[in-house]
Amino acid sequence: MNGEHVGVVIGRTVAAMDGREHRRHRALVAPAMARRVFRGPFRHTIEDLAHGLIDGFVERGRADLVSAFTFGYPLRVFTRILDIPTEDADRVHRQAVDMVLVRKSPVKGLEAAAALADYFAPLIAERRARPGEDLISTLATAEVEGERLDDTDIVSFLRLLVLAGAETIYHLLGTTLYALLTRPEQLAELLADRSLIQNALDEALRWESPVQLVWRRTTRDAELGGRSIPAGSHVVLAIGSANRSDEVFSDPDRFDLHRDASTHLAFGQGRPNARDQNRDPTTTTWGSRTTTRASSSARTPASSTASCDTRPTRAVAASWPSRSGPDAPPGWAPC
Repeated sequence: MNGEHVGVVIGRTVAAMDGREHRRHRALVAPAMARRVFRGPFRHTIEDLAHGLIDGFVERGRADLVSAFTFGYPLRVFTRILDIPTEDADRVHRQAVDMVLVRKSPVKGLEAAAALADYFAPLIAERRARPGEDLISTLATAEVEGERLDDTDIVSFLRLLVLAGAETIYHLLGTTLYALLTRPEQLAELLADRSLIQNALDEALRWESPVQLVWRRTTRDAELGGRSIPAGSHVVLAIGSANRSDEVFSDPDRFDLHRDASTHLAFGQGRPNARDQNRDPTTTTWGSRTTTRASSSARTPASSTASCDTRPTRAVAASWPSRSGPDAPPGWAPC
């Protein structure tokens, strides 16, 4: 769900803009999402969130890591970025999930979008009057060449963010865990060399792109593969297929921790933006405790796809020694 489809519930965002409008909105939004925002104390905050979720199930010795961790973790990080009350996290998450399903349940999706707008509106007004260090405050007070984002723009951007947490990042985390836990030799390499974490994320984005299809509309006449595409045409791009093209990647169906997959098109674009976009704080923290040495093959999820355009990992059932403390043996063994 993207492009004009996602605009039905999210509203108009920078992803659907061109020319000066795109540049202006990007200049206003970019400082709020700058990588430096996620350094320092905030990094410890998101690590604490991860550890808190894991502590809730680690003593059981087994869990579905998707339902227990990857599904809820990204949205909880975003609530901290936005400085939303912790008790509102589940509510915002439910509404984000309802937006994702707008094509299956249009009324429910549109109601969720309206509910989020009603929720964010007073927060935007409050942060504009008394700005803090959170993302909503930054968006409400950002100014470029005398121009600011209006409330409609901010609400649309915030809906885009919570949708990303409920969909894209959740898919990526599950896929990465599944890929590594079913390839214990590659997991062992990553644990021995944590600098490979970025490689793992790039390769997961290429190997099983969270979003498989994107919809676009041509702004001018074009030709592709010998076929003419008139201006104003609706085009469906299979980026999941492109990411497994044997003309670009050798043995493309294989997950390879050592592959340079940074040219993937998981976000609908290549260098220079793709590598920056997947350096999200939620995607670099999972390696701290959720992936350790695997010793056997994981159970394949019963269902790996929700629709033709998205590919979430439905389940990652894993078991590990339930004894905790410094003497606990390392390793998570998939069920």
